Amino acid sequence: MEKWQDGSTIALWIVIALILVSILVVSIIIIVRAYVKRMLRIEEKNSRIQIEHQRMLLETNIKAQEKERERMAADLHDDLIGKLNVALMMQQTGQNQDEIEGRLQEGISLARRISHDLSPPMIDFQSLAEILEGKVNPWKARFEADYIADIRGVEKECSSIKIQVMRIVQEVIMNIIKHANSKSMYVRFRYTDAGGAIIIEDKGDGFDTKENSGGLGLSNIETRVQFIHGKFKFKSILEKGTRFILIFPKSTK
Repeated sequence: MEKWQDGSTIALWIVIALILVSILVVSIIIIVRAYVKRMLRIEEKNSRIQIEHQRMLLETNIKAQEKERERMAADLHDDLIGKLNVALMMQQTGQNQDEIEGRLQEGISLARRISHDLSPPMIDFQSLAEILEGKVNPWKARFEADYIADIRGVEKECSSIKIQVMRIVQEVIMNIIKHANSKSMYVRFRYTDAGGAIIIEDKGDGFDTKENSGGLGLSNIETRVQFIHGKFKFKSILEKGTRFILIFPKSTK
């Protein structure tokens, strides 16, 4: 009998094979456990980053709300109450009735504007396309402002979605007016059974999207986009202009 056919030799090889298999299995288990731990650490880190990002958005939103409240308070105290006080003094001192009525009319107009800022009138009875057109058209007197709506589905968005989309578009337009130094603005709105898409372009100065990603305005836009479960992106080239893209799903409410 050959030596390798000896029972003790065969048993030895079996033991060696089992040891090698055991080492291999243990090594695989160690590698898998290390990989799982690494993935858990990455997921935990991403979760912390996301939580911190949400905290910053909430803080930014609170600051934006406080800033808006301060503006409203200033409008009420400095403008509306001031005009009413002047009208009262004019009435007490026997001033001309027409002048008093003029002051009161100014106060009514101011109160109406503040009310419109807080809750736009007739929003339940207007389509999103009509609302956006109403936000673009007033700027045509200042520079080239072009608006096109492509409606390929039935609009049934609730008031809260309309308001958020309107505020987003307002924010982008005001950024163009204040910072872009552009002579033109183009707004495209498409709506289908899947949802809506808005593109706003200007041919202004452009900006570095990385350096300006944390501004109050952009954070405010991000908060509103999250509310409507949408996505947005700024594409900007210095000295060539900026394109803003917003995509949001159709409301199921």
